[in-house]
Amino acid sequence: MATPCALFLSCAENNNPNELIKQVLKNSDVAPKDTVDDEDIQIYDWHIDTKYYTADIHLCSKGKKSLVSQQFAESVQAVLLYFDSTHEQGLESVIQWMSFIKEYEPDVRLLVCNSCTTDTTMKRDRVQQWCIENSFELVETNPCLDSDDETEDDFPETIGIDRIIQALHAHTWTNMVMKDRPKYDPHRRTSNTTQEDIPSHVPDNDSTSEAAPAATAEAVSTPSGDSTKPSSSADTSSRARVDQLLGQSEASVWDELREEEHGEFEFERLMERMHSMKQQASELPQEERKKFAEEVAVSFWRALGGDEEEIAGLSDDSDS
Repeated sequence: MATPCALFLSCAENNNPNELIKQVLKNSDVAPKDTVDDEDIQIYDWHIDTKYYTADIHLCSKGKKSLVSQQFAESVQAVLLYFDSTHEQGLESVIQWMSFIKEYEPDVRLLVCNSCTTDTTMKRDRVQQWCIENSFELVETNPCLDSDDETEDDFPETIGIDRIIQALHAHTWTNMVMKDRPKYDPHRRTSNTTQEDIPSHVPDNDSTSEAAPAATAEAVSTPSGDSTKPSSSADTSSRARVDQLLGQSEASVWDELREEEHGEFEFERLMERMHSMKQQASELPQEERKKFAEEVAVSFWRALGGDEEEIAGLSDDSDS
């Protein structure tokens, strides 16, 4: 099996994709391990060591729009395309790469630029819309942060190079080696947790359910067959609460994330959904955005069996 790789591309005249790789590796002096001259590919090694798994992958750069071998194309699991948001043809240059990128069928797609705002030549709204339509995520290496966001956002979003690293860490690499993890214990809660918050199915000792790439957690649902109905003032289930927060267009997120055969959901898709919710919340007024982020965090924490002591001081509407 070929070593999986993340492919770094650039359609900006003054940007070398190798420089972005060096920032990810946090080593400005690192040299390529190998070069495939006939395919215009340079290869860097990257050892990933997270809380949940380890993996050895390649970070590859390619400077020209050209065909590659089938073996290399099948090894590409992530694509990062850098573009110039200050150039009026910046997005058109991105589109010219799409016929090549689609051949790779990458799971991770990041569109990277220095900064993209309402003041840049390529307006942020237009770029964001293109990203949504083409399953990309926009990442700015040097974003212009609003002073209010810096001082008042209780749930700051990971940005810049750190977001690139985070997105690559969240991917399920085909050669990953899982680490031992603590077992999921849905009863590890304080006594004031309502019966409706407790999952109806408790994993046995052989199951693994702490959120991690390629590992899954038991889906949360309200107990069925319970003859005692909660009062109208009782807390709604965590699952229903998250669906309510997401609105009609994103309802039943738990059903969407759940694997049909096993009734479980994948950590990677959950993290992608969380990022999508963050983008949705960015359009809300400051106070509503903070409340939205708090409610989603509390709901997911409870649904995954988190300790109530860890979220002491936070509350959702059901607690008020």
